[in-house]
Amino acid sequence: MIDFAKNEDEEKRFIVDIETMPETMSITYADGTVRNEFYSLHNLNVYRLRMEEQASDNMDYAYDTLAKDSFKVYVKKFLAILGGIISGIVIYNVDIHVIMKIILALLLLFGEALYYLYNEIYLNVLAEDLSEIAATDYYLQNLDIFKYYDQEIGETGYVVPIEDIDRHSLTKEQLKEIKDMVVTLKNDGVKSKDISLTYGNPHK
Repeated sequence: MIDFAKNEDEEKRFIVDIETMPETMSITYADGTVRNEFYSLHNLNVYRLRMEEQASDNMDYAYDTLAKDSFKVYVKKFLAILGGIISGIVIYNVDIHVIMKIILALLLLFGEALYYLYNEIYLNVLAEDLSEIAATDYYLQNLDIFKYYDQEIGETGYVVPIEDIDRHSLTKEQLKEIKDMVVTLKNDGVKSKDISLTYGNPHK
């Protein structure tokens, strides 16, 4: 899960990943801390519930932060282009040797290219973050499809656990497909606990 934490203190409690082993499970927090816990379905569900709650509580903050970061990048790109134009005009009009003008112009273009590339890479990262945030938002809105209560064992079960969104890079569109498949199977009389999924190819 992306770090949605609002401050450093919250990062200490914000779960970004759960990894299970036969007898233990590793809980990773936004501040980089990894804690090992005894594995049981009940303990696993406790941490999954915390992930669901923290994502729900911080969803608006995540969208706002992403929007602000994207706006800043576009403003910086515009200012860089404007600065390049102004610098080019200044270099052209300054009374220095032609060779120096060429060298300065090349350095300016090289710097502009590097800065543009950096911003493009950062925008791609933000786009990936937006994809995961949108997927998580959709997941929470349809949690009743992806999550169920197993009366036989008295525990919550998952068709899609929340940690799988990040682990398998699930998109909103993929979750929609999975949701439709699960609904179809349930309408055909298949119990939620009997549905297993291979991501990208949901099947009974």
